[in-house]
Amino acid sequence: MAKFLGIDTSCYTTSAAVYDSTEGIVGESRIILSVKAGKRGLSQSEMVFQHVRNLPVILGQLEPWIDQINGIGVSVFPRRRADSYMPAFLVGKGMAESLSHVLRVPVFEFSHQENHALAAIQNMPEIWGTPFYMMHLSGGTQDVLSVEWEKDIMQIVDLIHSADITAGQFIDRVGVSLGMPFPAGPSMERLAMKHQQLYKVPVANVKNGFSFAGPEAQVQRDIQTKRYTPEDIAYGVFSSIGKSLHKVLDPYNGFIEGRTFIAVGGVMSNGYLRKSITEICRYKSLYPCFAKAEYSSDNATGNAFGAFMRYTHECSSLVAGALQKDYIFKNITISGTVSNLRFHFSGVIFFSLIDEESRITCRIGKMRSAFLGRRIKNGTEILILGNIKYDKISGRPIFQVDRILSSTESPILEKLDMLKKELKASGYFDIEKKKRLPLFPFRVGIVTSASGAVIHDIIRTGFLRNNSVRYSLYSTTVQGENAAADMAEMVIRANEETEPPDILIIARGGGAEEDLAPFNQRVLLDAVFCSKIPVISAVGHETDVTLLDLAADVRASTPTQAAEIAVPDKKYIEERIICLYLVLQKIIRDKLNISKLKLQHTLTIFNILAQRGKVTAVRKDILYNWIILDRKLEKVISNKKLDILERMQFLSRCGMEDILICSKHIKGADDGKEI
Repeated sequence: MAKFLGIDTSCYTTSAAVYDSTEGIVGESRIILSVKAGKRGLSQSEMVFQHVRNLPVILGQLEPWIDQINGIGVSVFPRRRADSYMPAFLVGKGMAESLSHVLRVPVFEFSHQENHALAAIQNMPEIWGTPFYMMHLSGGTQDVLSVEWEKDIMQIVDLIHSADITAGQFIDRVGVSLGMPFPAGPSMERLAMKHQQLYKVPVANVKNGFSFAGPEAQVQRDIQTKRYTPEDIAYGVFSSIGKSLHKVLDPYNGFIEGRTFIAVGGVMSNGYLRKSITEICRYKSLYPCFAKAEYSSDNATGNAFGAFMRYTHECSSLVAGALQKDYIFKNITISGTVSNLRFHFSGVIFFSLIDEESRITCRIGKMRSAFLGRRIKNGTEILILGNIKYDKISGRPIFQVDRILSSTESPILEKLDMLKKELKASGYFDIEKKKRLPLFPFRVGIVTSASGAVIHDIIRTGFLRNNSVRYSLYSTTVQGENAAADMAEMVIRANEETEPPDILIIARGGGAEEDLAPFNQRVLLDAVFCSKIPVISAVGHETDVTLLDLAADVRASTPTQAAEIAVPDKKYIEERIICLYLVLQKIIRDKLNISKLKLQHTLTIFNILAQRGKVTAVRKDILYNWIILDRKLEKVISNKKLDILERMQFLSRCGMEDILICSKHIKGADDGKEI
């Protein structure tokens, strides 16, 4: 286990981060530089001053990891070219070199642009060393780039650039004019979510480039006229940027199909623009890749990850060279069971070959995958021929497959298929039997190992979304022979509590096929199916599908996504409530206006009638009719009263026997005869 420190001192953010080789980002801190209200930026001297003041503070917050680091990654210039220079980056460089001398660890230098790219690559480390395209969309940059590699160093070539101002400048300038703090991106995005009317912003026509000077001038004029609300203007700005991306990138023919397209920069944290990039990539047959939303803006996570990759590759190169020279690792025949089969978008196939005692990662190259890939699947028993090589990315040996000599069906896979069919027939997977998740859960139960990183990922993600939700850990094993029974016991225990949790999450990290075996066992599936509490399955990664995923009420691809599904976003709820309040206020206002109009119409008619003397006549007519009806009512009541008195006198004169005889004759009378 190794840790690496990342430092970045950009134009408006002082940041540092620590990357762990096994857990990923374990610590991250940043401070936004202060910009006076109404201002659109800072001078270089002011940037340097604030970086010097902020950097010791954020490094102090990461103190528990700094004395254990193995390397440092730092941004030393905006871009990797001779004319790219900015004094603000020298603050981070000086601090990195000082720590390097004290801690005796290497320093790896990156550009600020590479730092943004690495923040996205850490989600897909397999693209390290492979060519890709990148869009850098931030406050001062808007470029589409082609990236090649030369000895772990990115070689970046400009393809498309901005003709005047960038999308980030467009957003910031409009935001400042609307009274928002600089940089205005997050505030503009929250404002755009509340829009009610469509506000169209023109899209500039520039050959092979982006242009936002014209649209920005149009928006500034509309702000002065106050014809549109700030919410509608904010949405119109993002809509204009998305249309501009489509207008420039859709007709561009310089992309090679099948490559990864990375979109980075602070502006790319916007969900609307991410959707636009995804649509463009689908149209151009490219594979989209984004940094996490919280790492899209300026931060140091990319430098920390880059330091880990550079350090690993330098060590791995020595090992790989030694293996390549040794004939013992060539033309080897091995056998085992296929597990964790993955088809990479590049055409390469990865899988694990296991037996009772060992495991090895195998790779089938792009040229052989079309033929050999049809002969294997998870659970297949195979005999293969190939060479052992050293993978620089993972830092582990890998078996390069040349031929598949034989393949047979595994009995384990056959049993799993039979169990799946049995459960399906019993209704375990029926959609109509799935329980709904509560909209506002107060307590979430987590069935997982207490020692793993999964519990921390779920709680951290849930806390960021809504800090009012509470969590209960049902600690259990998630791997081994007794794991399924242990997890089933925890599910039953949660259901038997006096105050059970509102949602249960059964989670573990990714793993090979045999590691996920407990999540395919009947005892756990029975407990989940009988659970009165809604269950979210969060086992492994997107490619790992277990029977628990099918039996659970909701399936999440990762534990982090499970937290996002279970816990509603407090900010979104608040913004939605505000939006609904505004809509309701508008509806009430409209109804009041309609009622006012009706009342005014009634008053007008009344005044007209009063002027003509008709009101008095109507009033007299009403009084006359009232008196007549009152007299008629009194007469009817008087007649009824007399009739009742006569009947009572008659009954008092008659004896009981006469009454009974009379009653008997009445009962025996035929219809139509007088009694």
